[in-house]
Amino acid sequence: MLPQNAEIFLIIQLLISMYICSLSHPKCIQILTFLLYFLILQTSYGYMWQGHDSLLYSTDKDINILNTSRNSGGRMRTINVVRNLSQAAAVAYNYDMQQICWSDHALENIQCTNYTGYNTSKESTNNTTVVITEVLSVDGLACDWFTNKLYWTDSEANRIEVATMDGKQRKVLFWTELDQPRTIALIPMKG
Repeated sequence: MLPQNAEIFLIIQLLISMYICSLSHPKCIQILTFLLYFLILQTSYGYMWQGHDSLLYSTDKDINILNTSRNSGGRMRTINVVRNLSQAAAVAYNYDMQQICWSDHALENIQCTNYTGYNTSKESTNNTTVVITEVLSVDGLACDWFTNKLYWTDSEANRIEVATMDGKQRKVLFWTELDQPRTIALIPMKG
């Protein structure tokens, strides 16, 4: 399912803007990465979040959702989902469980919170659960929403790991011949 021409134009505009921004602001690279990932999901699988085109991204202190559909004033709406984090890095969304998960470098853990979409207030209640502890530097995080598993890369421990969404059944998948693994992406439909 491909987006309409107007949506393609908007996505191209966003990608160009984020690329230009990333030349002078390193945090824009995170957003650009998620835009590209979102574009792949939408064009390949018709992926939509609650019927809205949305982008989930993290900054050091916040987890945000950018609704790429413009409002009546021509602006995109940003929703702050989680605030006042220590040092957020990777972020992922479990579509089946409607959970947002992120890694925190300062706390050396992975946390999740429920998020049901646009019918909530401007932010969540920050009811977070620490799912994984004893990680050093999680730079990549991905949710398999078919099997409800969480995958992550730890660039300091040089490992790629997996666990169920409740943190149980944790397993190291790869630990040899890895040099600072960073991002990770899954295609759950492919297994």
